[in-house]
Amino acid sequence: MGADVILPQYLLFGLILLVVVQLFLILGLYVKRSRSTDSIYLTLFKESFNPVLIMRNRRFVDANDAAINFLGFTSRADIVMKHPLDISPKYQPDGKMSEEKSEEMLALASKNGHHQFEWIHLHKDGHELIVEVALTEITINGQKQMYVVWRDIANQKKVEQELLLAKEKAENSERLKSAFLESVSHEI
Repeated sequence: MGADVILPQYLLFGLILLVVVQLFLILGLYVKRSRSTDSIYLTLFKESFNPVLIMRNRRFVDANDAAINFLGFTSRADIVMKHPLDISPKYQPDGKMSEEKSEEMLALASKNGHHQFEWIHLHKDGHELIVEVALTEITINGQKQMYVVWRDIANQKKVEQELLLAKEKAENSERLKSAFLESVSHEI
C-alpha cells in the first residue's frame, strides 16, 4: 500500500516561491547579459576609429563621432536624415552620376547582404574625400538597415598615383635609352 505524502501548505508555498525566485534570477541574468552585450556593441559603434553610420530608407539615421569629424560636421544633427547624395559630388571618378551609382551599390548590398566599393564624398568645406565603403545589410528591431563603414583611402590613392608616375617615367627613360643606343649603333 502506497503512502501518500502530504506536504504542509507552508512547505508547498515555500517551494513555489523558491521556483519563482530562481526564474527571476535566471531572467535577471539574461537581461543583464543582454544589456551588457548591447553596451559592448554601442561602444564599438561609438568609439570606432573608422567612420561608421547607420542608414534606414536610404537616409543616415546615426553616425559615430569619427564620421561626423571626417565630414567636418559638429554634431549628429548635421548628418542625420541626409541621403548619401547630399554629401557626394554629382559624378563619381568612373564618370557615373552619383545618383545612379548610389542606387546600384545599395541594390548590390541588399541583394548580397554586403558590398564594398570606392566612393567620393564631400567634406563640409567642399573638398573631396575618397573612401572605401563597406555596406552590410542588418536588421535592428525588425527593420532592415544598412551598416556603413568608411575607410579613408586618400593616402593609398596618392601612393598609387606616385607609383604610376614613377612607372611611366621609368618606361619613358627606357624608350629614350633604347632610341639612343639604336642611334649610336647605327653610327658605328
